[in-house]
Amino acid sequence: MTMQVGMMGSDGIILASDVWTHTNVNTALVPPERLVWAAEGRSKITIFSDGDLAVLRAYDMRQAKSVSDAIGTELTREYWGEPEKRIEEIANAALSSEVDRRGIQCLIAIRTPLSLFKLECLKDPTTQKNRCDCYRSDLAHAKRIA
Repeated sequence: MTMQVGMMGSDGIILASDVWTHTNVNTALVPPERLVWAAEGRSKITIFSDGDLAVLRAYDMRQAKSVSDAIGTELTREYWGEPEKRIEEIANAALSSEVDRRGIQCLIAIRTPLSLFKLECLKDPTTQKNRCDCYRSDLAHAKRIA
């Protein structure tokens, strides 16, 4: 289980995440009753763009890292004002070759303009189609919808 916190103030964002990860170390030939897992401490936060962009990862770490790396390199500053649609496009492209999407979440913090976003990629339980949804989760947005 991953714990992530993003707290936004008027002049900055505080991010925190646990570091514990589990990895399946088996091959496809190992029967399910003999699965072996390895655990290690590893950062789930990556900082990009000279500290102006940060991405926290949760759930399937391999797939989430692929998505966070893609966001860090492909989410250019021109999209930072309203990046939701672009983040969804990047995430879907990064996961397009995955046969089994196990689900990921990312918390994305942008320094300018100061904003916080949540990305969730999962299989829709009704349609069984893969989807990625990104939404703004900062205080300014909360005030608008309250």
